[in-house]
Formats: sequence, structure tokens, C-alpha cells
Amino acid sequence: MAPIIEVKDLTKRYGGLVAVNDVSFDVQEHEILSIIGPNGAGKSTIFKLISSFVKPTQGRVTFRGKIISGLAPHVVARKGVVRTFQETTIFKGLTARDSVIVAHHLRSHASLPGFYLGTALARRDEAEFGHSSDEILEFLGLGEVRNEIASNLPQGHLRALGIAVGLAADPQVLLLDEPLGALDAKLRQGMQLELKRIQREVGITFVYVTHDQEEALTMSDRLAVFNQGRIEQLGTPVEVYEQPASDFVAGFIGISNLLERDGRHITVRPEKVRLLASGESPPPGSHAEQGRIDEVVYLGMLTRYVVALDGGGQLTAVRQNLDGYAADVAGDRGTTVTVAWPDLQSVEITHDQEEQA
Repeated sequence: MAPIIEVKDLTKRYGGLVAVNDVSFDVQEHEILSIIGPNGAGKSTIFKLISSFVKPTQGRVTFRGKIISGLAPHVVARKGVVRTFQETTIFKGLTARDSVIVAHHLRSHASLPGFYLGTALARRDEAEFGHSSDEILEFLGLGEVRNEIASNLPQGHLRALGIAVGLAADPQVLLLDEPLGALDAKLRQGMQLELKRIQREVGITFVYVTHDQEEALTMSDRLAVFNQGRIEQLGTPVEVYEQPASDFVAGFIGISNLLERDGRHITVRPEKVRLLASGESPPPGSHAEQGRIDEVVYLGMLTRYVVALDGGGQLTAVRQNLDGYAADVAGDRGTTVTVAWPDLQSVEITHDQEEQA
């Protein structure tokens, strides 16, 4: 199946700064592709390049096989590639319902923030789109606040309204730039599940920019890990987490132990490591080492152990707090311990950032 979006050999320079460096990837129809990385990795620039708010120094972006890089942003939006914004798209003085109606009317414009059209435009389009706007608001759990002034809504509702405004523009591809930023953890988790439900039921494609590793793993069909303007790894959440391609990916996506053993540079995830009880033999097919527990951190459902290994290096392990495991975690500090992990979980990393540069 041909991709709905294709990014080919894309580079963007700002003077001597290379924000995006020869990047290529595609986006399949109906998938959620997350773009993740630290600040300055190139995430927002890629986002602006796809939506044509920024023109590439070289390379191209295509939508359904047609080049869209270099087109005016409102033309790209009219074709079906619609961008949401970190700041919630709210029309001054309008209700939530009227904001969605106006967004539908302005679907041929790219920069939805900043328009002030008053309620007259919303009323003009109400007969045509009013019922659909109600459906979108209900879909996002905003039915009860449809007549509230948008700017007075709480943060969670504002974020949901920003997504409603994007959906009102009838996108084929919806570009979401940190859509859940500034939400508290519980609300953020709820909105992640809601967004996945919306994407499945509406059947559109999401390109999702975030710096939150857990969010990317939760949301994505695939994720592209960016660092210094390049893609370090592109794959499914399981592939990226279980088989990191570089030290950077191993350290950025979750917590990972990086060790040098037998001439190999390996990574082992903390949840793969077992702390063996006194006298307990390592399971068959596992690698075991001796060490000393340097630190113990109680995390509620988990306890994290930091172990200094006799063979060199430091290792983090986690244990679920079942059956009274956490009764006296501080008492484990300073004790000797045997740690073990399956041989298959020693993932060898064969290249690093310098080799990719």
C-alpha cells in the first residue's frame, strides 16, 4: 500500500544550524506515527515542514504521491493535511460550539489561531454544519459545555476543543503538536486513550509530536526517535523499546542498563533483571553476576534497585511490590546480591550516534 505521506531526503537549515538533516520516512494511511525526541531534536521543524509552514532547504514531502512541500499552508490544509497547535485554537469570544463551526468554515485556511470573525460567521454556517459540530463535541466529551465561552473552559476541555477544531477541518491527516501538554498525569492518560479511540473510529491518520516517552509508546503504531536532526530509529513501540538501535534510543525511551561484557556493548531493561534470593540458582539460559545494592527507591507499585556490579558498571532493576516485598525496602541498601537476566535480553548495540553522523 502506498503511503499517505512520504518524507524524502528532507533537510532544513537556518543559516549554519541544521535543524533537520537528510531525513526520510513515510506515514501509512490510518496509522498513528509519533515523532519523539528531546528539545532541539528537530521534531517541531519536521512538523512545520509536513504542514508546509516551513519550506525545506532540500528534499520533499508528498501527500498521496503529489508534492506538497513549497505549497502555501492553506493549500496543504485544503488538500487534507491539517495542523493543530500547541496553543489551543480558540476564537476570541466564541462558544465551544461556534469555535468548531468557524473552524469548519475556515478549513481552507492554514493558520486558524488569530482569526476573529465574531459569532456572525458561526451563525451563517450553523444551518449547514451545526449538527455535525454537535456530533464532534459529543464525540470528544464536550457536549455539556458546547455553549460555554471557549476561553473560560478548564485546561482538559481546552485541549479536547483544540482537537475538535482540527477534526472540524475534515482532515485526512491530522498533525498533532504536543496535544496533551500541560495536562496533569491522570487527565493526560485518559486523553491518550480517548485520542486512540477517536483515531480508530474516525479512521484518519495521525502524525503525533511529543517529547513524552510513555505517551509515544502508548499512542503509536510506529514511532520515529529524533536526535540532532536525524532519525535514530523508526519502528513499532515494541521494536524500539526491546531492540534499541543506539545508546541514545536505549536511554531516551525508558530506562536501560548499558554494559560492556565480553567485548560486546549491550543493553538490558530493568524489568528483565531479577534479584535472586539467598541461595537461589539463576534460571536456565540466564546470565548472572554479583553486586552490591547501592540505592533503593520505593515507587508505590514498584521498587527500584541500583546495583554496583563486581564485574564493573552499574545496573538498575525493578521489582513489583507483591506479597509484602516492600515491607522494608530501605533495609536492602548495602547488601550483596546476585542479579540475573535471560541471555536473550542482552541486546547488543552495534552502532552509536557518532557512527550515524
